[in-house]
Amino acid sequence: MSAGARAVTQVVASDTDDMAALRDARRYSRASRRVRNRYVHELLDRTLGERTSDNVRKSLLRAGNPAMAGVLTAVLEVETNHALRRQVVFALASIDDPVAIPGLRLALSTVRRGSRGYAIDALGQLGAREAVPQLIALLDDPWSRRRTARALVLIRDERALGPLRQASQKARWHRRFLARSVLELEGRLGAG
Repeated sequence: MSAGARAVTQVVASDTDDMAALRDARRYSRASRRVRNRYVHELLDRTLGERTSDNVRKSLLRAGNPAMAGVLTAVLEVETNHALRRQVVFALASIDDPVAIPGLRLALSTVRRGSRGYAIDALGQLGAREAVPQLIALLDDPWSRRRTARALVLIRDERALGPLRQASQKARWHRRFLARSVLELEGRLGAG
């Protein structure tokens, strides 16, 4: 195993042995679609600090790979390039596994609002109850209000009911959508 491959396995799975982590990364990458963007290659280079072999790079540069959630979150914490951060948030949002939730929560407060929508939608799809307070705070942002309301409805947490009602009464835009969201959440909470 090359030095680059060893570095990848240490970053991807620090608590399992190297070969098992690579096998898992390859298995998930075959089942998910490819991320084709030069910024993702930059992400891997900056994270690992050296060039990795093509086979290892191909297996890790797939969207939806839960083994990459830790790497993507670490890059999101330190990276300042907005285009790269957008790609990291997109890759995290495409992971359909709860391991992506910490990175997505970080993305709510650290990325520009154009990229924030990916994180909001993904948190709603994952049912991330721990993100409810952050999502409630985003109800005041007119740029992400609709997506946030939709995510709160999907999460089905009763803590969101009061803030959604308040937002529907004081919002100039999206008032009807927010009122419908309140009714839908009430219905889901009553049925659930």
